[in-house]
Amino acid sequence: MVDFVPRQGELAMSITRLTRSTTLAFLLALVLTLCGASAAFASDGTFLTEWGTGAGSRPVAIDVDPAGNAYVTQIGAGFNRVEKFDSSGSSILTWGGGVLVSPRGIAVDPSGTIVYVADYGTNATNGQYVRKYDASGNLLDTWSGFGRPDGVAVDSAGNVYVAERGTGSIKKLDSDGTLLATWSGPAVDLNNPIDVAVDSAGYVYVTDRGNNRVRKLDSAGNVVDTWTGFAAPDGIGVDAANNVYVAEYQQNRARKFDSAGGLVLSLTPPTAYDGPRGIAVDSADNVYVTDMEAHRIVVFGTTPPPPPVSVPASSTWSMLALALGALGVLYLSRGRLAIQRA
Repeated sequence: MVDFVPRQGELAMSITRLTRSTTLAFLLALVLTLCGASAAFASDGTFLTEWGTGAGSRPVAIDVDPAGNAYVTQIGAGFNRVEKFDSSGSSILTWGGGVLVSPRGIAVDPSGTIVYVADYGTNATNGQYVRKYDASGNLLDTWSGFGRPDGVAVDSAGNVYVAERGTGSIKKLDSDGTLLATWSGPAVDLNNPIDVAVDSAGYVYVTDRGNNRVRKLDSAGNVVDTWTGFAAPDGIGVDAANNVYVAEYQQNRARKFDSAGGLVLSLTPPTAYDGPRGIAVDSADNVYVTDMEAHRIVVFGTTPPPPPVSVPASSTWSMLALALGALGVLYLSRGRLAIQRA
């Protein structure tokens, strides 16, 4: 055994029968620590915070821009609008009142400057549009020709995907509203598709509510996978690592899956859900859930890693010497450290 007992305030350690492989791992960790390296962690489902959207407001869908501002569609008497919140949950502005009939899905483009809203409407002549706004709520364009649009998503190239409950289809459009493709019929077999999300690899995920499943499509609209085990799934979102998050209103749950459909964890708030409807992930992998009947937004993230240990230089060199010595015989040669293999 080799024991190193530093002065008070320094890191103490003991190495017993240290092998070359573990020593190399130790050296790598030490170098990363000394260089100040850090790692990003996908959400582990830790509850972070929640905020209310107002009595009578039923928050439907949510998306988050690169700056961490959250955009929420709301329905209910006196609402039918979009509300923008900062990262702490403070309201910044609202828009769409008197224009939006029944706003459902919402998506922010990669630049954070354009916001798309799927207006579900009430009939063929009242709503059923996709509205294009800037981030301050100014209406830029209105796209028609949809049948009960509910979910909307934007890919990294700025293309827009719309889930149409009324037609059981997914429509892909460019950022000017030009239709690029329609995926429908027996080939995709969608029944009441309610939301859509696109990952960094171009795969498209659809909550196929009427069939109690999630469909995974490639960029050409071909079905590549089907995930079952859901009960009327609603909102869907993806993170930077292509993990997929699904909210289930009827089951009062929200869950995280890997890109192959394997269950990773459940996102459970301290106070039980009452109708989780929408879900989104920000650039820091925090997860936002619209808890519709509880009139709130619930946010999950990652337990912060412990702060880096401050190791005085004398201790650092002592640890390095111990690690190198375990690889062989450590000695000084012409003023330089050298290792003689054992």
